[in-house]
Amino acid sequence: DKITWIVSRDAWLINRQNIQPAMEFFDTTFGAIANQSYAISKANSAQDIFDSLEEAGVLMRIDKTVKPTMFHGATVSPLELNALQKIKNISRLGRVQRIEKNQIVLKKGTIPTPTNCVHVDCSASALSNAEIKTVFDGGLITPQTVRSYQPVFSASFIAYVEANYTDEDTKNKLCQVVPLPNHDTDWLLMTESQMVNQFIWSQDKPLREWVRKNRLDGYSKLLVQADKSDPKKMAILTKMRKYSLPAMLKLQQLQKGLDAIGRAPFKNPQLEVSRDIFFKNRIAETPDSALELENGDVLLRVESFAYTANNITYAVAGDMIGYWQFFPPVGENTKRWGVIPVWGFAEVVASKVEGIPVGDRLFGYFPPARHVKMTPVGVSESRFIDGAAHRSKLPRGYNIYQRVRSEKNYNPAFDRERMLLFPLLLTSFCLWNALREANWHGAKQIIILSASSKTSIGLGYALEADADAPATIGITSDRNLHKIKSLGIYDQCLSYDTMTGIDTDIPTVIVDMSGNTRVLAALHTRLGDNMKFTHNVGLTHWTNAKPQEGILKERSAFFFAPGHIQKLLKEWGPDRFEQETSAFLMTTAKKTKAWLKFRQVNGLEELAAIHPAVCQGTIPSDEGLIVVV
Repeated sequence: DKITWIVSRDAWLINRQNIQPAMEFFDTTFGAIANQSYAISKANSAQDIFDSLEEAGVLMRIDKTVKPTMFHGATVSPLELNALQKIKNISRLGRVQRIEKNQIVLKKGTIPTPTNCVHVDCSASALSNAEIKTVFDGGLITPQTVRSYQPVFSASFIAYVEANYTDEDTKNKLCQVVPLPNHDTDWLLMTESQMVNQFIWSQDKPLREWVRKNRLDGYSKLLVQADKSDPKKMAILTKMRKYSLPAMLKLQQLQKGLDAIGRAPFKNPQLEVSRDIFFKNRIAETPDSALELENGDVLLRVESFAYTANNITYAVAGDMIGYWQFFPPVGENTKRWGVIPVWGFAEVVASKVEGIPVGDRLFGYFPPARHVKMTPVGVSESRFIDGAAHRSKLPRGYNIYQRVRSEKNYNPAFDRERMLLFPLLLTSFCLWNALREANWHGAKQIIILSASSKTSIGLGYALEADADAPATIGITSDRNLHKIKSLGIYDQCLSYDTMTGIDTDIPTVIVDMSGNTRVLAALHTRLGDNMKFTHNVGLTHWTNAKPQEGILKERSAFFFAPGHIQKLLKEWGPDRFEQETSAFLMTTAKKTKAWLKFRQVNGLEELAAIHPAVCQGTIPSDEGLIVVV
């Protein structure tokens, strides 16, 4: 009559009462999801997460004196947990090695058994932890979970994607595998992967509608059907929305820390980001073979570079403009990864090019990496162009490298401003020039969205100095409103929540650095015929860049600064262009000294940790990140 329960590893258990797909359980089910995101976002370690989730009743364990080391997604109700806790004869001597006539042999000892003992094996698994494969690979489809705990839903989802999408890359983007968990910390990777998939799916309206109507999906329709007049339900949904992205970012950060345990240091690291969801990043090793020089090549050691929200715009517009093509990714599965270019300085450490000696110092466009190989062409005393074949069709301005030791009056003390501000302020100058040439599009006021960004502030300085410029309205988040008011460069400063203060009876031009289509649609709708033109420039709010009805596309255009630079070079000639832009860059950079603080980031590992915050826009707007490689 005696029961012995062999527990080789204690497990975290899911609380069944929190996963009931019915409206009467809305508060507990979605409240648990909100609590989970909140707990993750505030955690500093994996243990912090588990402690908080246990306290919130999201996860449970049988014995609170034993730290679980396993998670298989097992689900129990509080009543079932209570019944399990009544079993007192528990063996924790490790896995069963074999069952003999009179004993069970375990890894750490034995348990004597009578000959009439019944052995019940509960260790079998319906799904194996097989090696993860690409779901779509030519003519082969390998079904795997794309949502945690739900293999049947996952199979239906993969089938829908196969039937409705033709491009294999898009199919695999939508069907990224959510790995099956084994160890307790596998919960982090599983949850992060699930949240990433949900985010990607949310960008595809037809797919969202299909998921909502899928009878195997028990939750999406409940969100739509929630009573919007119920303050408790709305508070839960607000909490979910507020903490879901911070939770994804924190999971990635903690997972990277777990992955780094026991890993050898990188010799030639390169930071890469997911082309599907840009806050996700990795550090990959550039193989020595990729850095071997042939005649006509140089090897550069990247010294330092700036990292701003503008770099995230490069990622968001990577396919549209070709930013992903400048520097190829390395490592495994490179198709899903890309390299965001950065502005900075590098030193020549090896050269097989006549006229470019070792020790030469360069300013230009680099990968966030330790080393990069280039093939200089058009070499002069002051500059050269990277003639690599894959860069030949990219904008010429990005392929030029300044040999700074040959510059007159070169001052290395100004390197940080040059890396951080000059690329941004050059865009500011071009925007001001384009607006002026278009006679302000007939507008009497200019609205600048994401007015606390450095490119916006540069434009604000230019407009403030132009006596003919219309009045300006800077719009930013609540946390940055005081800052832009203190600059004194905008005639009116508003937050996104107080945009109703805009006079909509005045002809208006919009300069949008945010990419927030919800905000744009609201402005276009309110302004109507008085919305004369919108320059779409940046994507600081890239997570809100979904297609929206109400945007006047026929009076909107993406502003591509390199194209405008080429136009000015053709019209003005290089000398006048250099004179005009240099004067603006130097004058404006000096103005920023009153408020701009530089923050040093040491190495690519530290950049990888801070990259999600740059994506999220939580780096203080008066800080400038300088990465020292």
